[in-house]
Amino acid sequence: MGKLSSVTTLRQREKSLHLATRVIVAHGLGRDRIELVLASAADDEDVLPERLHEFGATLLPWSEWKIQDLLSERHVRASLEKLLDQVTLGFVHDLGYY
Repeated sequence: MGKLSSVTTLRQREKSLHLATRVIVAHGLGRDRIELVLASAADDEDVLPERLHEFGATLLPWSEWKIQDLLSERHVRASLEKLLDQVTLGFVHDLGYY
């Protein structure tokens, strides 16, 4: 049997994850069978909250999120030109969110 995974953002969902793992363990799945798969808003690989350390975890740090590349000026320009077909964009401004 495979491992159980949960995908969420780490700091925002710590309490929910802790509760969910407790319920899963109470239903008979061993702690060693739970693997948390989490997108972290930090670049620090050791950001797993203490109360979740008893479970295996795979963390995707902020610097590796694909959304940053997809929102780059180059990708936004290409997407808009494809949507607008024959229109040439003269200016695309980076708002600096990513």
